[in-house]
Amino acid sequence: MKKIPNVTIQYNQIVQDYLYNKAENRIIGVELKTGSLRADLVVDASGVSSLTSSWMNKRGISIPSEKVDIDLSYISKQFELNNHHERDWKIKMIYPNPPQEKIGGTISKVEGNRYIVTLMGYHGAINEKEVLKGDRGFIELSKKLPILDIYQEIKEAKPLSKTSIYRIPTIIWRRFDKIGNLPNGLLLIGDTICRIDPVFGQGMSIAILEALSLQKLLQQHKNELHKIPRFFHKKSASIISPIWNMVITEDYRYPATTGKKPYGLTLQQWYAKNIFILSSQNQDVYDNFVKVMNLVSPVSSLMKPSIIKNVLTHAFSKNSKS
Repeated sequence: MKKIPNVTIQYNQIVQDYLYNKAENRIIGVELKTGSLRADLVVDASGVSSLTSSWMNKRGISIPSEKVDIDLSYISKQFELNNHHERDWKIKMIYPNPPQEKIGGTISKVEGNRYIVTLMGYHGAINEKEVLKGDRGFIELSKKLPILDIYQEIKEAKPLSKTSIYRIPTIIWRRFDKIGNLPNGLLLIGDTICRIDPVFGQGMSIAILEALSLQKLLQQHKNELHKIPRFFHKKSASIISPIWNMVITEDYRYPATTGKKPYGLTLQQWYAKNIFILSSQNQDVYDNFVKVMNLVSPVSSLMKPSIIKNVLTHAFSKNSKS
């Protein structure tokens, strides 16, 4: 980015306020500690805790939002694994089977012989005080995973870092697309709009899809920047909606999860569960499932007649056997 002639990067800056033309309801720049910057279009990509929400609340601009309480804890640590045997993998992921299981985890290879291990738990499943007592606390927690693959890898490993904890009590989708009096010249993107359940690893992919959409709009309306925020927020809502619905369908498998439930939740959960099980047996279902989870294909691709037929055949044959 430094090689692009018309791009300037300023480090160690804190945006304290927006420059606002009240008469025109327009953001015309940002106020920094060191001065101010004027702009025709301000893009807020600063995340879920950005100043935009509090700035709007102070001015009586209501932000409709959808919230779901998942009470998620993420606990991470780096290890150096021993070289007693060859490893034919770069990452292992263990997902819990709700509602009985609440703890999952991943182990990922990074540079050298270092591995990042992350354990996560829903709704208070992790006793953080026990984990933070020492390195063994983290290793003992890995024994509570549904299978012991990660524990077997780290039980004799050398810890390389302290244990870090990150909490996500609530996921939220701020519906900037529904604000009628959103100031002109202001555009929100990424986690600033929607913080989704990170267990499914889709937050960055959503941001990329939004960035590509913004790129196209900038190319189409380069002389009409004032039109871009309205078009963009509608487009971002269409990107987020099916992914949000897919994620909370899984989050609501835990009875303790609270918030606005999607329509037809029970049927969606039944179908998603069968897709997941069938993906381990059917290559076509697996290929489509992986593409949907990685946001390469739309959710609707899992509703193709051939896949619906496979799901129904699998479900009813399973029921008849039982």
